[in-house]
Amino acid sequence: MQTVRTTLACLGKCFTSASFTTVYLYTGLGFVSTMARVGSMAAPAVLILDEVLPALPSVVYGGAAVLASVFACFLPETLNKPLPDTIEDVEENGSETNLTPLQPEAGVALKEGVATTEGEAEGSGLNAL
Repeated sequence: MQTVRTTLACLGKCFTSASFTTVYLYTGLGFVSTMARVGSMAAPAVLILDEVLPALPSVVYGGAAVLASVFACFLPETLNKPLPDTIEDVEENGSETNLTPLQPEAGVALKEGVATTEGEAEGSGLNAL
């Protein structure tokens, strides 16, 4: 069981670091690293709650995941919207969350919010999902 836990933790760390391939690479990775360290410091304290109520550590860990997913619901939608590349781009937009959608290139048609090229098979790519 310990091998499975270690393997999953290493995979999670690798996938997390691979997901920050934008301008925010080091900021995001630094934040994730900091939160990982905070979590590793809090884990022994949460496990002590087992003495109060045996199910309490599971409730705390599960509650943290549910709370994170609720907060994620309030993040702005970025599908088909240009993201800022530099700090100057962010400063230009200010606190504006109303980003204009990307315009499709010539030869690309929007079909139900998904950009597809002309002649693309209906059951290919993301449409197949």
